[in-house]
Amino acid sequence: MTGQAEKKQKAAEENRRQGADAAASAASVQQSLDDAQSMLDDVQQKLDDVQSMKNEAGRVKDKAASAYAENKDTIDTVLSYAKEGATMLGNLLLP
Repeated sequence: MTGQAEKKQKAAEENRRQGADAAASAASVQQSLDDAQSMLDDVQQKLDDVQSMKNEAGRVKDKAASAYAENKDTIDTVLSYAKEGATMLGNLLLP
């Protein structure tokens, strides 16, 4: 083999090695990007879940407020009776 042919062969081998290294690096970068995208998808799903829970909590709060408003008179009456009962019991126990 001549010196020129040997140089070309070494250069070709070096190019193949560099190409293989570049491909391995590209695969590693792509895997990192895939992992990052997976984490972002997971975070987005959790944010969606939190928003859904907040929406549900708002609906429950509205229902509770509505139920209280509809039954306020009854609730106030029950609390008034409970207060009267506690006062009467206190009077009986502490003459």
